[in-house]
Order: sequence, then C-alpha cells, then structure tokens
Amino acid sequence: MRFHVVGLGSIGTLLAFHLRRGLDPKHVIHLVHKTNGLAETARLEGGHIGVEYNGVYLSETGFKHEGFEPASRIYRDTVRQGRAIRSAKASGEEKLGIAQMPEILQSTQIESLFVTTKAHAVYHVIEGLLPRLSPRCTIVLGVNGMGVYEGLVSTFFRNPETRPHFILMSNTHGAWLKRPGRAIHSGLGTMQFGIVPDPRGRDFEASMHSGGLLSLPHSRRCNLNDIALPNNDPHGTEYVSLRNTITAFLSMKDLHTEWLPMSELQLAMRRKLVANAVINPLTALMNCRNGELFRTEESIRILRRVCKEAERVFSVDIRSQPRGFETPEDPAPQGDPVPPSLQSAGLIRNCLNVAKQTAHNFSSMLLDIQHGRQTEIDYINGYLVKLGSHHRVKMGTTSMLASLIKMRGTVPSRPLL
Repeated sequence: MRFHVVGLGSIGTLLAFHLRRGLDPKHVIHLVHKTNGLAETARLEGGHIGVEYNGVYLSETGFKHEGFEPASRIYRDTVRQGRAIRSAKASGEEKLGIAQMPEILQSTQIESLFVTTKAHAVYHVIEGLLPRLSPRCTIVLGVNGMGVYEGLVSTFFRNPETRPHFILMSNTHGAWLKRPGRAIHSGLGTMQFGIVPDPRGRDFEASMHSGGLLSLPHSRRCNLNDIALPNNDPHGTEYVSLRNTITAFLSMKDLHTEWLPMSELQLAMRRKLVANAVINPLTALMNCRNGELFRTEESIRILRRVCKEAERVFSVDIRSQPRGFETPEDPAPQGDPVPPSLQSAGLIRNCLNVAKQTAHNFSSMLLDIQHGRQTEIDYINGYLVKLGSHHRVKMGTTSMLASLIKMRGTVPSRPLL
C-alpha cells in the first residue's frame, strides 16, 4: 500500500511521523514537498522526520520524498492524458481501466492521500494531483475550517460514481514546526475522523450503532467489518484503499485517533470552527498567545457575540438539513435539534477551554500574519458568514473579525518608529 502526505507543516509532520511508526515497513510513505528542490534537500539530509515532546526527541526514517511540481513534464503529460481518458469514458466511446492508462500515469497513481495543507491550498494540490487520483483511492482532508470538501466535490468530483473515497479529520493536537522535518508536539489532543457517506449506500457505521455499541469506549475502534473485503463482495476491490487508510489511522494510537459517525464528527468540527473563529483572529490582531486572551470584559464580550451568532446559524442550518451527513445525533432536551455543545453556553466553555489548554501557543493565523502568508479566515469566519448569508442570519461580529484580518493581512509587519 502506498500512502502520500502533502502539507508538511507541523500537523503533516506529526502525522507522517506517527504513520511511519504505526505501519509495517512494507507500506510505502511518500512525503510530497512543495518543490523538487525541497524533496532533494530532505533526501540529502537523511530523509528522516522528527518529533519532540516534553524535551524527548524521536525520529523516523524510511520515507520516499517527491516534489509537487504540477508544471513539470510528468504533470503536463498526465493531466493531458488523464483528461483524454476521462473524456472517452464519459462519452462511452471507450472503456478504459487503470491497466490501460498511459504507463506514466500508472507508475504515479495515488492510493491514499493525506492532505494537511492550508485550507486555501487544497484546491491547487488536488488539481495538480488529479491525474494520479482514481475512484478507488482515498483522500483524507485534515485542514482547518469547513467547506473544503464541498468545494472539491463541486469543482472536481461532481459525479458520485467516479468520486474518490473521502475521510474528514478533526485534529486538536498542538504542534509547531521548529524547522522542516522537525515538529514540536506542544499539546496532546485527539485526531478524530469520519467517512463521508458512500454513494452506493453502504453503511460504514453499522457496527457502531448496532446493539447500543456507541455507548462503549471500544466501539470507536471498530474492526472494519462493514468495509468490504475483495473476497466476499463484487465491489470489494473498490474499498481496499478506504479500509487500509482507516487501519492506518487506527494504528497511530499515540495520536489518540478515533473513528466517529459523521454526525458526531460534524459536531466536533463545528465546535472547533467556532473556537478558531474567536481565538485565531483575536490573537492575530492582538499579537499575543492564546492564553493571553479573555482577560478583559471586552474580549469576553466579543467571545459571547461570536458564539451567539454561531448558535443561531447552526440552529437554522441543522433544522434545514436532512438526517445523515449534517445532523447531530445528541439533540438537546424538549426536542431541540441543536445539541448543548452547539448552543452559545457550550461554545463559550469550549473556547475558554481551548485557550487554556493551548495557553502558550501562538495561533496559526498569527504566524501567517507575521510571515505575510494568506490566512485561512475564509474557511473559518468566512464559512460562518456564508452560512449566515444563506440562512439570512446576521453575523455582524464574526464578519467584522474576518474583515479586520483581511485588512491586517495587507499591512506589512514592521516595528513602530
């Protein structure tokens, strides 16, 4: 099995390290660097990945390194030939399988892809790798914010029958990059993931719900019986990558990986989204650590307003969604479909807890501002604002924070005279 990791920042490095530790050496892990030059540098320096936690440094080797160069010959050729193949298949003129694809395309096919880039970079990455992706591969989206999956589907994978398998991931581990290939694991958290519903209607979560198993701690580490094996299912080969990717996820035990029903993962992602919508822009604007927020009544007032706006828009959104992908399964009493964790009081508690647990951390948005990089504000506050616009819910404070970050990003960081 071949695994590819693209986005070698702090979380990508942390994930690649634990993926290598958890998997048998026979499985190949490719690290996809931004350029061929960076990949070559990594090879010359030994090709290892290191993680430091509580002053203890560990490293892993055995990676393959490649550069992300969509403008190079291999990408130009595979894009052109891949498009021709898809066009022929769509028109019914030819029925081509992977074995009939150009040799250059076969040799670079991706089976399992972990994407841990910035949210706004995902589209560029998927577009560049598109010729190497097939309906049988699995894509793991481990990015901040929300709305990336929906954007990818509407842009590149409109046909459900030819869409790769998708896994969404929510990470709460704290980490920062000391240098390329070396991450500091600054805070333990969890790495939760869920499988996007299958277009064929296969219920991957059946064993998690049957017999009340959902209430048991071990139920979150299922034996994957509901994901087909090639020997007993005519479509089994189409799910091998998905099954192996989940097995790889669960092998990273030190990251506290956990398979959740999609409805529960959506809850976790929304809680994290709101915490990021408050903490990230405020720390970026105030140039402070996470723990230095919420010491004044003014900051608490902003926190309350964002959480109240989020509660309102989630309430309308949840009521408008069909059961399944978007609907939480732990509703509040009296039939309220909005669970306590997504009501303003629960969101406020979560934000305060995150700020306390990551008190010594600098938010990724602050670091992006300091280094003149594009922020992920469009997929955090911007996602909430768009949701509010769609449901006609006013998001004044959330929108103002987004506008201030965009303004701040246009002003160079420099010492005052």
